[in-house]
Amino acid sequence: MKDVDGNKGRVIILQKRIDVAQRRGTRQDTLRVNRRSMRDDKLCTKRNIQPSEELQDLWRTYDDLASRDPDLQLSAAIHFRKLLAQEYNTPIQTMIDLGIVPRLIQLLKFSSSPDIQREVAWALTNIASGTHQQTLLILEQGALSIFIQRLASTSEQAVKSQIVWAIGNIAGDSVQFRDLALEAGAMEPLLSYTRTCIIQSLHSDLAGAAWTISNLCRGRPSPDFTITSKTIPILATLLQTQEETLVDTCWAISYLSDGDDVAIKTLIDAGIVNAIVHLMNHPTGVIPMICTRTAGNMMSGSEEYFTQVFLDAGVLDPLKTILATSGHKEIKEALFALSNITAGTVSQIQRVLDAGLFPNLIKILSYKKIELVTEAVWTISNALKTGSKEQIESIVELGCIPALCRTLDIDKQPMKLVQVILEALGNLKLMNDTWGQQIRMLTVDTLERVQSDPNYTSLTDHLYFLAEPLDECDWIDVSL
Repeated sequence: MKDVDGNKGRVIILQKRIDVAQRRGTRQDTLRVNRRSMRDDKLCTKRNIQPSEELQDLWRTYDDLASRDPDLQLSAAIHFRKLLAQEYNTPIQTMIDLGIVPRLIQLLKFSSSPDIQREVAWALTNIASGTHQQTLLILEQGALSIFIQRLASTSEQAVKSQIVWAIGNIAGDSVQFRDLALEAGAMEPLLSYTRTCIIQSLHSDLAGAAWTISNLCRGRPSPDFTITSKTIPILATLLQTQEETLVDTCWAISYLSDGDDVAIKTLIDAGIVNAIVHLMNHPTGVIPMICTRTAGNMMSGSEEYFTQVFLDAGVLDPLKTILATSGHKEIKEALFALSNITAGTVSQIQRVLDAGLFPNLIKILSYKKIELVTEAVWTISNALKTGSKEQIESIVELGCIPALCRTLDIDKQPMKLVQVILEALGNLKLMNDTWGQQIRMLTVDTLERVQSDPNYTSLTDHLYFLAEPLDECDWIDVSL
């Protein structure tokens, strides 16, 4: 069955204060594209069961499937299900060409045998784990509406469980099929099924439910939030469950957090913030990374209190741990979260200073991973723009000027990174002539090299502004 794993522009101006909501929003859009492109390489991996059986006597078995004898129907359904569950060279197209799909759908709709219903649903689930065209075929045959009807009507847990996997496969294939499932009404019976699993502590079935919910919440453009918002109370409950369910639950919440202020406020009102912060300290797996991403997404909203509720929940402690001990993927997410905090209020920046995080941020400027350097530059730059004079002086005393100047010396930097560094250094030069002299001394060779690079001709005024004494730069327009 298809598996969702843990991987499925700011305006630059030389002024101290900026529009916080705009910085957060445009920064969020830039990262969203990159994250989504990383995850899309793995999100449509298909889940299949692994038993293997040689292809044989297909036409005879097909005749049994089409017979009126329930025993023959069941035997044939099991046979085809096993063939479709082979790990390698799964004969999905062979089964389609044989014409079994319409018959499987008929049996799912009309058979009164729970065993037959389960087996044919399982076989259809594995067909839906094929290519986009193979999944489309079972939709064109009307399978989706039958799945939803059965999920809503049957009392057989085993049948429901298999249908949930089938709907997850369909939704996980593409945004188009996700929306078809939502429009067909898949969410309501799925949530009812999930509530039953919670009440009865059916942990293995909850894993499938959480995975299917995550597929129905995933993708761009985002699904209809009036539908997906109904998952939030259940997802809040599932945050207290076993790790296998927890991973997909966290992914679903992460997808929902990657939305507008309404989505963020709904999540906050559901009381998930403390759980998300707690899970940022989770000892295993991808859960800390997912939850750190969720925190960053939610703090990127335009309301100051979105950030404040995370600060009050103690988010800086796990962020500091991640910066010091985790891999670069986790560090990147932590830096994104911190960049949204330092784009906030003076009091919020002070919390970051008091937590002792700026030495970590300045250290990261020396890392070889350019994506980490970029995130650290944004985080420091935000604080230098929105912080108070005293806060900026404290950050400078920690050594941010030499660190930013060295970062500017990296070869073949992205243009955006160069712009942000030049803006930060330019602001510091405007604030304090001593800082300006230090910047000129540390960047003279680099500025000469960059000025001669045709890739940076659009930054000529900014480069000249840093290279010359302040009293000779009054005529320069350094707005980008």
